[in-house]
Amino acid sequence: MFVAREPEVSAQELTSQLLLAGDLTHRPSLSDIAMLRQLSTEKDCDKFFEAKSCLIDYTDTVAAKPRRFRMSLHGRLIGLIIASMLPLTYLNAQTLSKSDEASIRAIVTAVPEALNHKDMKAYASLFADDADWINVVGMHWRGKADVVKAHEVYLKTIFRDGGMSTAEMTLRAVTPDVAIAVVTQNDKGGILPDGSKAPPGAGRLSYVLVKRGGKWMITHGHNTVIDADAQRFDPINSNWNGEISK
Repeated sequence: MFVAREPEVSAQELTSQLLLAGDLTHRPSLSDIAMLRQLSTEKDCDKFFEAKSCLIDYTDTVAAKPRRFRMSLHGRLIGLIIASMLPLTYLNAQTLSKSDEASIRAIVTAVPEALNHKDMKAYASLFADDADWINVVGMHWRGKADVVKAHEVYLKTIFRDGGMSTAEMTLRAVTPDVAIAVVTQNDKGGILPDGSKAPPGAGRLSYVLVKRGGKWMITHGHNTVIDADAQRFDPINSNWNGEISK
């Protein structure tokens, strides 16, 4: 690797100098920095900077300068930006501690359990005050009070007989205090507002959880019905590749 780190100059200082000099048109994004980490030759750098004209004014600034300057510029950008512009934890995937994961799983699992038991106090305790919820037909409820009120009303119809259960769950940390949960949930059906019976089915829910004051809570929820017939047209999880039946 040809990159030489110059610890006496911080990446922030270098970036500011280059911005003022016109060598950078804006501060590098996380994706730019992640890409820079993978480069190992000057040729690779030239190709990257030329393609990313929004990052470096390649024609006016880099290509017109001597090879030694380009080597210095490339090396300083890659070495210093990677070394000290952002903490490494922001470049790599976040991970949840075992205790945080356990807390999140308990909260998400408690959502259908609270509705099954018609325990709206327990249900409300799972949400942040600024939570919002989008249901299966696109209704959008803003704030904990409205989220709780709406589900309490639906306890008279679609949730009347309970029977909801968590089938599977995947978690992903966004930051140490923000996580996403994707859940598959089964239900036994219920009564629709028009009086007709909803058949048993499954839904896929997305939750955004935040950790405030050491406590995890739901700040956003989105429920989607899993259409069993449509699954055969899933471009990722089926063999369908776009053919249209005639």
